[in-house]
Amino acid sequence: MIVREVLVLATAGLAISIPIALGTSRFLRSFLFQIRPNDPIALATAVAILLAAAFLAGCVPGSRAAHIDPMTALRHE
Repeated sequence: MIVREVLVLATAGLAISIPIALGTSRFLRSFLFQIRPNDPIALATAVAILLAAAFLAGCVPGSRAAHIDPMTALRHE
């Protein structure tokens, strides 16, 4: 459940940021040499790395939560 929530937030962030990145890329064209600003391979690589990092960031708390006894957690609430 925790990993799913992290991935939903990461996907929502990517859905917002990718159109913004594509829209501002034409302004950055003068700073880039021998690279197209809308390179699909670079964009897909960045998306894959960000989703992998979000997945790994969600695995640590998810693993901790899975190892807690439910009765102990409910008593502390």
